[in-house]
Amino acid sequence: MSRPEMVRIFPGHDWFFKYKFEEPYLMYRQWRECTKAVIAGRMPTPRKHKAITAEYLSYAKRQLAKDPEIGKQYNKNHGIIAMREGFLKEKGVRGSDIIPDVVLVPIATLGCGKTTIAIALTKLFGWGHEQNDNIQGKSNRPARFVKALADSLTKHNVVIADRNNHQKRERTQLIADLDKVIPDAKVRCVALGARPSKVQHNPQDPARSRAQPWATITRPSRQGQSQRRRLSASWTASCTDSSLRIHRGRRDENFDLIIDLDTAGLVPRESGDGHSQAA
Repeated sequence: MSRPEMVRIFPGHDWFFKYKFEEPYLMYRQWRECTKAVIAGRMPTPRKHKAITAEYLSYAKRQLAKDPEIGKQYNKNHGIIAMREGFLKEKGVRGSDIIPDVVLVPIATLGCGKTTIAIALTKLFGWGHEQNDNIQGKSNRPARFVKALADSLTKHNVVIADRNNHQKRERTQLIADLDKVIPDAKVRCVALGARPSKVQHNPQDPARSRAQPWATITRPSRQGQSQRRRLSASWTASCTDSSLRIHRGRRDENFDLIIDLDTAGLVPRESGDGHSQAA
């Protein structure tokens, strides 16, 4: 998660560009603004990295109390790096050590290619992948799904939370439960939004062809037929749910990043041998 910050090109000379990673630099900027708030006698209000920022501010307040001149120079943008480096040295870590793990949260309908993308990413990068379909039983499923994500984060720095998450309450619950089981500032949630306008296929086709891989669907029993009817009804409801669209404002503000996906071409189809494959 990075962005090109500056490009300098001079005719007849070598050129270079500066590339800044969002973290830990966004955290450093928050520390700077919070420190200036303390110097001005205001209450700092960090949005992210709250636990480590509280530790940093405790250190900064001690340094400011030792020498008032530090605060004066800090307001002139002198000594900002020295303050930050002093805290990291006292704590015995580097800034990069504080960068949190990542949970990728798909927001999409049934059968639009979520798991296809997830499996590809795990093969490419060795990330973790937890499927809600694999959580057995009806009791406390959301909490048990989050526990599976937390367990996977002990082995991977990126984990995919593979379920629809198309309802706002599901997204709120997922992030709230992650905050409960994982210490503050240790995980970032990134939304992967499949745009509804791109989901135009009939989900009953992938449901029939992929019935075997889905842990919660069986075939060709009566139970499987009933489950597929519920699946079709669930898909219809998810496509018409207004909260499927990600809101970059107040409604989905708890996501650290939102990425729009176009899953066209990833819809499974049934091959001649009865197995499903990506279109």
